[in-house]
Amino acid sequence: MLLHPICAKAQWQGYLIANIDWAKISGYSQIPKGGTVGSSSFERPSFQELSITQAFFYELGLGIKYHDYYMQLDYIPLQVHSNTVLTETLITHARTIPAGSPFSANILYQWFIYHLGKDFHFAKWTLSPEIQANYLRYGYHFSSPLAASKRAFNPFAISASVKILHPFTQKLSTDLQGAITFPGTNLQIGSATFGVNYQVPYHRMQVVPRLAMGLLQIDYQDKQPLPNHIRYNAAPFVQLGVTLIFN
Repeated sequence: MLLHPICAKAQWQGYLIANIDWAKISGYSQIPKGGTVGSSSFERPSFQELSITQAFFYELGLGIKYHDYYMQLDYIPLQVHSNTVLTETLITHARTIPAGSPFSANILYQWFIYHLGKDFHFAKWTLSPEIQANYLRYGYHFSSPLAASKRAFNPFAISASVKILHPFTQKLSTDLQGAITFPGTNLQIGSATFGVNYQVPYHRMQVVPRLAMGLLQIDYQDKQPLPNHIRYNAAPFVQLGVTLIFN
């Protein structure tokens, strides 16, 4: 969801990206124990029953560009934290927690993305295909007066992405980007983003404020009799960010 800058004025460039996002979120953490059938409720606990429907998060990225080729590394921490009272009995990680029990959950998705891509310039637009390597550090911890446990795993997936940018002036541009992981892996990530950029020269660098909105889904499901199955939907999200380009 962090988009590289498109600028062909310098042979080498470095850049930093920082975004703040607000999102309407939904999802769940189905966490059995050892894949044993009956050791987790189906697609629970859900974000809805944890009384979580929206979230703020940040995104950080840094990259280098040589002519039209670029490499970029992003870090996006997504966290769900809740203290609530269960309205129905929950089974999670082989623990049974009755309805009416206090329940605390902390769910963390630490998402790292490595991008490798190239810009292709045409008369009125720029096309930027890229390959992305996604590494997700997932942590699930819950506690109640009757039980507590935690679980962590680190899935990996490769994505293909394409970005289309259309400049209206030398400073103002819009872009559209979509990304999806290749099939056959336990981790599936899909996203789509539309943004507006305004490039401002400042001393020896370019400052690019950005306003964007989009959709994101992270889904992981392993291959056990009762799988670990986690999902994080941000639909929609609204993003306000800035990119600093160093020539």
